Amino acid sequence: MRNRKDGHRSACVGSITKDGNCTHVLLEGFDYYLDGNHPELLRKVELERKRPLGLNSAGLFVVEADHPEGLIARLDHLFLFIRKYSDDQDQMETAACQWHAENPPDPAKKYAVSLIADNSFNLGKWIKEAKKSVAEGKERKINGPFGIKYNPEPVGESGDIAFVFPGSGNHYVGMGRKIGVTWPEVLRKMDAETLRLKTQLVPDRFVPSRLSWKAGWESEAYQALISDPLNLIFGQVAHGCVISNLTRSFSIRPAAVIGYSLGESAGYFALGAWPDRGLMLERLENSNLFQTELAGPCNAARKIWNIPPSEDVDWCAATVNQNADTVKRVLRKFRQAYLLIINTPNECVIGGRRPQVEAAIKRLGCDAFFLEGVITVHCDAAVPVKEAYRKLHSFSTFQPPGIRFYSCSFEKAPEQITEKSTSTSVLNQALFGFNFTTTVQQAYRDGTRIFLEMGPHASCSRMIDAILEDLPHVAIPACIKGEDDYLTILKLLGSLRAERVPVELDALYGKQAYAQKMHTRDIQKKGREIILHIGWNPSSPPLPISGIPDIKKPQILKTIPVYPQPKTDAISPVLKKNTLSDHPYSESFCEPAMAEEYSYASVLGQVQENISAIAGAHETFLTFSSQLSMAFAEAVEFQTTLLEKAISDNDTEAVHTLIPRNVPKPPLPVKPAYSREMCMEFAVGSVARVLGPEFAVVDSYKARVRLPDEPLMLVDRILSVTGKKASLGSGSLVTEHDVHPGAWYLDGNRVPV
Repeated sequence: MRNRKDGHRSACVGSITKDGNCTHVLLEGFDYYLDGNHPELLRKVELERKRPLGLNSAGLFVVEADHPEGLIARLDHLFLFIRKYSDDQDQMETAACQWHAENPPDPAKKYAVSLIADNSFNLGKWIKEAKKSVAEGKERKINGPFGIKYNPEPVGESGDIAFVFPGSGNHYVGMGRKIGVTWPEVLRKMDAETLRLKTQLVPDRFVPSRLSWKAGWESEAYQALISDPLNLIFGQVAHGCVISNLTRSFSIRPAAVIGYSLGESAGYFALGAWPDRGLMLERLENSNLFQTELAGPCNAARKIWNIPPSEDVDWCAATVNQNADTVKRVLRKFRQAYLLIINTPNECVIGGRRPQVEAAIKRLGCDAFFLEGVITVHCDAAVPVKEAYRKLHSFSTFQPPGIRFYSCSFEKAPEQITEKSTSTSVLNQALFGFNFTTTVQQAYRDGTRIFLEMGPHASCSRMIDAILEDLPHVAIPACIKGEDDYLTILKLLGSLRAERVPVELDALYGKQAYAQKMHTRDIQKKGREIILHIGWNPSSPPLPISGIPDIKKPQILKTIPVYPQPKTDAISPVLKKNTLSDHPYSESFCEPAMAEEYSYASVLGQVQENISAIAGAHETFLTFSSQLSMAFAEAVEFQTTLLEKAISDNDTEAVHTLIPRNVPKPPLPVKPAYSREMCMEFAVGSVARVLGPEFAVVDSYKARVRLPDEPLMLVDRILSVTGKKASLGSGSLVTEHDVHPGAWYLDGNRVPV
């Protein structure tokens, strides 16, 4: 990730060997996207750079037919097909690619079943359950990372697709972490469109890199994330653009866009109605709206509520599970607490000064979930800065053909969006709040049946399901906290195919979705020479030529013909024709042939001197170490002789002199955390018997992590274990192994290491 305005990325890679050799390589990036003169090279590079992580461990399998009986027959065919694949980690994606190639999608088919699995055994289990669901005519949804999606009455043939963009409060550390490394071409294209992609995505906050991953790092990273409201605004808007671009790369086109709070701005940017994210970034950096007016000291709210500078505003917002009428009735008694948003018929967001919000929640007698990183908007606290807020959100606006943009403040989609309508809609949300329920219901009346959430946490998908309840529809999130991003996208694509929405799976499993294997060959006509041109000229710094020592030239140097050259005392930079690049000239250094020859001799001579010096120092150390060992041996032998003589002469005083009286007592044996019997139980028996009943489910898994069985069991006891059980966090354990005479791994009664 980079800001393109900062120039080419560069890195220095250094290496030093045990014998003192040191090498540094300076690397510099090359912008293929900006080189429009070679489209074939660009296509080749794009293909080579796909899927840097290699094959994934899960696969998507789609079975289509014109009637349920045909689906069952095709599922049986899939069961026979998958039997030839093993349970190795990369076999599912390989199998999914082959299944897609042999069974190309047919949108004309009326029914489809999508299955996602991580190995052939589990896929066989899902096939069996899918056949039962098809036979019974029951709808199936994918709950969890793997499973089945089937709808006997698919909604994709007649219903519109809406992209839904969530608002603030859904952010989390790690948001979209795997998207960029699984589909890097999405980020590369965004990088070519803006000069400051890194600043927009804020990767150092959402995907932090650290030197220490000690316990509690997640909390530290999250606090750093929410410490600045701009992190959340930049990150969530850019993340929505990433997910939208990825989804559309599978030929999924929305007919509608719905934005929840900040999501309205994200929707305008993601679909091109507002084409310049860089301008938004520049305005936010130069504005104090989200630093002092609507966040931080909250000066706008302070002015509305007449709060003195010595008193904290203490703004907070919380989601409560109560209907809007009840919330409004209770909030009449609290002057500085507001109904901000109506999420669903039985859920609202309230906000205001913390003591009054907490008192209102207590009066409501309901559950509450407090939101973090939410600014003072959706109420009259934003009135003092309304003109600045409108100006911030006034952009040149373009109406993408065939897309309706719903405004939650208008509770409908205007026929044509303009700069005035979009800025007014965003401002009205900030001043008066909005009713998400009525907006979704209006979109449904307008023909929307498929709602794809283009943001984190699946909050809008949950609310849409609660709003529409049993009405025919489907709400699918494209990013879920705690779930592998790749699996979430597989679930989205599989669910759409099962609902009979056309999806271009060639972008997932076609030949152009993977980098082709690179093969090299000898070129006989050019002396078995292979030339590979990538990017700009390789760096070639000149060798020093001053002070050439009079040494014998090493034999490894080839004889180079020396032609008459004018004498020179220094290397002169000249423009030299670059035969390996399309650029006509590049600056390099031309040296006299004799100087070049003896420069290499000078460097190699110095390297030989360094190696000789290191070898001499090592020999001196070994000599000293040998002499020291001999001195210790002589001292021990002398003390042993004295002790034997004192014992034979019954000289008690001499014995006490040779043997110190205050010999420390040997430490008491430490009771191990797990004995050898428990270690063997963990290796070949039950995990629950060792770690406790909460791990009983692990015993049902076909494959799990174990200690090795004999003869490779080298853990005789576990002395201690640190870490929080079942946290998936860091920890440590200390083990012991007893080396017994005659052990199978001993060589000459010694451990061969």
